[in-house]
Amino acid sequence: EYHNTQSGMQFLNVGCCANLANYRLDRWPSTYFGADISPALIEAMQGFAVNHHIPVGGLHVAEVVSLPYDDGFFDIADAIGVLEYCSLDYTERALIELNRVLKPDARMVVDIPNLDHPLVEAMFQLEDYLGRPNVPKSRTAFERLLTSLFAIDDADESHVMLKYFVRAAKGKSQ
Repeated sequence: EYHNTQSGMQFLNVGCCANLANYRLDRWPSTYFGADISPALIEAMQGFAVNHHIPVGGLHVAEVVSLPYDDGFFDIADAIGVLEYCSLDYTERALIELNRVLKPDARMVVDIPNLDHPLVEAMFQLEDYLGRPNVPKSRTAFERLLTSLFAIDDADESHVMLKYFVRAAKGKSQ
């Protein structure tokens, strides 16, 4: 709903994992691009797209700090379930890179664990069990990075993941 997708828009799903298959993001009226660090996941999604005759703009193996796209290419983006595994320094570099590939005023949804949520410790225990790193970031530190590059339209703190709805603010410090 926040993205207000329209035909002709370019949509970037960073840390795409199996989102194309799970959520059928190709059905949005935009051109879908996915980037993930896992070659196996990208290969699986490429197979899914071919087997289901799904046109996509591209599926790429890439780190969020080094995306293979031109400056100002995307109208909308998601980075959901990505930055909680990253250090604050890496997160800053990722946000700079995301800002680079977004058009001015492009909309993006991004999230981090909500350290004030009563279930955050249970989430961290599950992540630990799955062998995933827990790299908690304070809301203040994350928002400082975020607002240096993006304008925050809204934040949803009602869930274990703190979700931000932001717009690329070109001209801010990069």
